[in-house]
Amino acid sequence: MSFGIHFGELIARRRGEEGLRQRELAIRAFDDESRKPRISEIERGKVANPAQEIVDALTVALNLSPEDVSACRTKGRQRTGVLTFEQHEENVSKRVTEAEEKLRAATEADRAVLEQQLVEAKKRASDLEVDFARKQAELDAAHDRLSRLHNDMETEKVEAAKRALDRGDTRLADVLFGEAQEKLAAQADDIAAEAAKLAYERGRIAEDDIRWQDADKHYAEAARLSPTYDNLIAAGKFADKCGDYRRSARYEEQLVEIAEAEFGTEDAKTATALNNLASSYESQGRYDEAEPLYRSALEIGEKTLGAEHPKYATWLNNLAGLLRATDRYEEAEPLYRRALEIGEKTLGAEHPSVAIQLNNLAGLLQRTGRYGEAEPLFHRALEIGEKTLGTEHPEYATWLNNLAELLEATGRYDEAEPLYRRALEISEKTLGAEHPSVAIRLNNLAGLLGATGRYEEAEPLFQQAIKIFRASLGADHPHTKKVIANYEVFKATRDKP
Repeated sequence: MSFGIHFGELIARRRGEEGLRQRELAIRAFDDESRKPRISEIERGKVANPAQEIVDALTVALNLSPEDVSACRTKGRQRTGVLTFEQHEENVSKRVTEAEEKLRAATEADRAVLEQQLVEAKKRASDLEVDFARKQAELDAAHDRLSRLHNDMETEKVEAAKRALDRGDTRLADVLFGEAQEKLAAQADDIAAEAAKLAYERGRIAEDDIRWQDADKHYAEAARLSPTYDNLIAAGKFADKCGDYRRSARYEEQLVEIAEAEFGTEDAKTATALNNLASSYESQGRYDEAEPLYRSALEIGEKTLGAEHPKYATWLNNLAGLLRATDRYEEAEPLYRRALEIGEKTLGAEHPSVAIQLNNLAGLLQRTGRYGEAEPLFHRALEIGEKTLGTEHPEYATWLNNLAELLEATGRYDEAEPLYRRALEISEKTLGAEHPSVAIRLNNLAGLLGATGRYEEAEPLFQQAIKIFRASLGADHPHTKKVIANYEVFKATRDKP
């Protein structure tokens, strides 16, 4: 295999790790988005020997080491039939079809998770370029892990699993990892780390297959066997996805301890751990604990990543969200605006992260009565979301809900109601009927119905929202208290003579 094929694999893998589209990489490397087709050709292995100036530009843009590039020139790994873009496109299409079939046959208890998984499958299908790079990175990692099983498993089985990986099929690898994990788990404690690596790899396969409950189980096992930084990051993420916020916080508390001990208190990985823990605390209403963690993450991020990095923008946005939640609007606004500026500059104006930043700034403008400034930002966020995430995504539902709030605040009840109802429908389908986001939608729709005198329709929605918040967040959470207060105001208004 030529240098170009190996270099293309490296570029695709690193781009996937950073979550960049080819267009974004073209701008970063060449300051010219018209170079995107050439990047696509390189990643697909169609350029045997890319020009040195292109190699140099991509090396700098993706922060590759000279050793990385040199390894591509000397690499002797014999892999044939490596997954092509066209094969991946076909596989993703099949995944969407399978998800739709499973959903049609699902019981009510299984529908919520399956609907979320269908949304994820459609999201991947909508941006195959990014997903192909991510898939290549996953297959390479699984391939390398299989190579290390030769001493423990039958060679024929390992080679069969490798050939399946080259077609994009991870099922045989998952079976072998499970068998090897069981063997290791039955042996001495000093090899628990190896069993954890296999559990983590099974988590990655389940995540790639959009089997989130399985991914949660495997990542949790990896963190239990070996609480490393990567294992805890993954375990926390999927505990959160599956709605277990307290378990997620426990992982993230441990993550901070590991990061500070392993990388020091001034490392970007430590900043990520602090931000994640802050976000977990904020979601539980523990604002006083969350704020100093957000600020520490930003301080470290500015030193290590720089104040123009997309991750730094995300952390600015997160701190601004907490400040807004605690009614400190004047402090929050410049942070929202700075996050948006960085996001547009580094990711492009049509990126989903930019849509999030637009929505959040618009929400603050609305909260402070600047409806004329807020409305076009909400519409722009929805336009980006429709193109990039699709109209069935939970984030899209949030943005619909927020625009509806503005329309209600400006007296346009007839325009607001269908948006509230659509946001509620999407959230129930993708997150499940007992999710806190569903309670928010119920509260907001109930408020509009109450404001328009439809008290009999509104009351059960308020009651259901309170029930969900009490069960999921607890009676002392700010969201629970707010909805109870809204319900009391509603009853007082309804019962006026």
